[in-house]
Formats: sequence, structure tokens, C-alpha cells
Amino acid sequence: MLDFIFGLEPPARLIGRVLTTPPHVKRMLRALLENFGRYEQAYGAVSSQVQDSRARPGQVKDIYAQLQISDELLGGTFSNGMAVKHTQDLFVMDFTVNFPPAAKVNARVVVSPGHLRRIISVLGDNLSQYEARFGKIDDGGGSPTPEQPLWINSN
Repeated sequence: MLDFIFGLEPPARLIGRVLTTPPHVKRMLRALLENFGRYEQAYGAVSSQVQDSRARPGQVKDIYAQLQISDELLGGTFSNGMAVKHTQDLFVMDFTVNFPPAAKVNARVVVSPGHLRRIISVLGDNLSQYEARFGKIDDGGGSPTPEQPLWINSN
């Protein structure tokens, strides 16, 4: 479950919830890293402000205890695909559900390059914790190579 939280002014509120599988999260992280690398090649490095993405003990419980979640977002939306696009100023992540007859975008998240760096850090940390607890995730992708597209990525 990927929760996107807006919290500039307390109380924080959930603005998006995407439900997906662990292999999909692993492929998604690889695609985000690839796209972010292309972004930095084109526009320069994004300053790294993330020291440790792991939540402090009790932090997640405290956030969720006060989090406002609308009934509309509570159940989330399923995703088994993702498209990543960027401009110089922002990244767009379109979460899709890919079932015949066609894929459909069912959630869109738009973030700044600095925030995407934090998302990548948190996803990477959570995947490491998951694999330490449950074993390595086989995402079917093998090692990424430039000839092997990981996802739908575009500039």
C-alpha cells in the first residue's frame, strides 16, 4: 500500500492510496531510479536532503492516528502498471490498471524532483525491510539494462 499524504498544515490528510503487489513496487522503484537518473543527466543533480528515510519508533502510528482519510480514498485503488514522466519542474506518476481491453490511469501523483528523491528513498528502505523479513522479491525483470525497458518511462 502506497499512501500519499499532504501535511503542510496539521492535521495531515491522505490524498492518494495505491494498492499493489511487492514485485510491482520493486519494478516501480527501478523505473523511478532510471527516470530520475535521466532527469539529473538533463537538468543537473537534485540536492540530497534525505539522511534516513526510516520512520522513528511510533512515528507512523502517530501520523495515522491523526490522519484524515476520506471514505472515497480509504479503500485505495489497485495498480499493476505505472508511467513516469518529467519536466524540469515536476514528475508525474500515473498509476494504471492493465487489464483487457485497455490500460486505464486510476491515480496520478505530481511531485517536485526533491520530493521524488524522498519517495525513492522511502520505497527503497521499505523494500529492503520487506525483503529482509520475507525474502527476495522476484519481480521477473532481472538486472536492468539500457536495452531492456523496465516500465513506461518518458521525458
